[in-house]
Amino acid sequence: MSDNNTVTIRLRDSSDVPTLIRVLTDVHNLTKYPVDGPSSFLARFQSPNAIISIVALYENELAGHVELQPATVLSPAITKALASHAPIDSFATLVSLFVDPKFQGKGIGTRLIDEAVAYGKNERKRLALIVLEKDTTAIRMYERMGWERGVEYFYETLQGVKYRAFSYLAPA
Repeated sequence: MSDNNTVTIRLRDSSDVPTLIRVLTDVHNLTKYPVDGPSSFLARFQSPNAIISIVALYENELAGHVELQPATVLSPAITKALASHAPIDSFATLVSLFVDPKFQGKGIGTRLIDEAVAYGKNERKRLALIVLEKDTTAIRMYERMGWERGVEYFYETLQGVKYRAFSYLAPA
């Protein structure tokens, strides 16, 4: 678990983007996340759909990232399932969660998720996310944190490769 004195959470700044691209490249080289590959990295930090973008610093070094976007960015199958729980605008989507490999295992991912969930609750939005079946470490973390598995579907990359994926809903 992280020592809260060594982890700082703050809003992402545009000056963070070059370092975040380097960190995301390191994550991708290790895990193949995100599956759309390096050509998609810059666009992840320029989304007009961003509600809030949060970074974590570990001992003052940029260590992780998470962003919230409207639930309407999700696939129709998932938005339909969410709408069966509550109006679609009462949800937000957790996207682009990653932690620098050299800082993994220090609770930084959990801290970023906790911050995103707290923001969502403050805005009266329950969070949803998508995770690929191949990302077993992430799935274990979400399930350990009480997230509920929802819809199963196939995510298609920009290159046309399909991956089995699951939606998850944050604890109420």
